Amino acid sequence: MIPMASTFIGAVEGFNNSETGQVFTFLNKFHQNPAHPSFSLERVNKSKSPNIWAARVSSDFRAILCRQGESWIAVYVDHHDQAYRWAETHKVGLHPVTQQWQIVEMPVVREGEKKSARLRTAKAIFEKHSDEYLLSLGLPEEWLPVVRQVRTEAELSQLVDRMPDDVGLRLLDLADGKLVLPPAPLQPDAPLAAIEATT
Repeated sequence: MIPMASTFIGAVEGFNNSETGQVFTFLNKFHQNPAHPSFSLERVNKSKSPNIWAARVSSDFRAILCRQGESWIAVYVDHHDQAYRWAETHKVGLHPVTQQWQIVEMPVVREGEKKSARLRTAKAIFEKHSDEYLLSLGLPEEWLPVVRQVRTEAELSQLVDRMPDDVGLRLLDLADGKLVLPPAPLQPDAPLAAIEATT
């Protein structure tokens, strides 16, 4: 059976017994022969990552898969439309600084939120820290502008809930004034099973 990210496991936990059985039957068959035509394997063109594919689990369900070379990892599964929507709103891949695998929900900032943020006078929590340092902690590049706007504990709490677990913990420690050291960068060829996932 191919490896599963925590986002995939979390999705399956919401399924009934019959649906769960279909998923694990799919995983076993896919492990044996990913090229089998019954999977209707196709690249997700609107994905934020170039290595994301969708495979047919049943007439209703699709699995979202990440490919690295000849290796695969299951990152999400849901009804057809919801699965594709997830693939289009999440980025999966190596962090450019830490080289850790991450599954990151893409931030959505509306124009009104940008304007209101500019009008606020409270100091940003992470204003003393450089972009390079925040990225070295594993912060996804796409979230850097959002992190720069965080001014309250409530905002920070909402933010870290959408971060990879290890990154969220580092941000909380940093906000508490603790010394936070960047993780040692992984090798770019680290196995997919070491992927960092968010819920």
